[in-house]
Amino acid sequence: MSKLCESAVEEMAIEELQSIGYTYTAGIDLASDAPNAERASYGDVLLTGRVESAFRRLNPDVPADAIKEAVRKLARIATGKPWIVFLVLGIGLLGFLSVFLLRKKRLAPASRK
Repeated sequence: MSKLCESAVEEMAIEELQSIGYTYTAGIDLASDAPNAERASYGDVLLTGRVESAFRRLNPDVPADAIKEAVRKLARIATGKPWIVFLVLGIGLLGFLSVFLLRKKRLAPASRK
């Protein structure tokens, strides 16, 4: 069985997400020195502008102040304990990848002895 490196898994995830309508933007294009910067530094693990836009789109009846407060709280968690954000996103990504990989039959489930 061939091993997958991190870049191969990342590329498969990007391709699959693009195939269902997501747009890929490289991290360097969001960096603080990029023309369309969305973070002050690479330490900013949460793109608050995108999160706020998504909250508004998904919750049109929620007052703007409540959305801003939710984004502020999430940003505080991300700043104080970024590993929590990575853990939550990682669990979601692992679930997505396992379904994706099994569906695409790029990896077969491990056989049990």
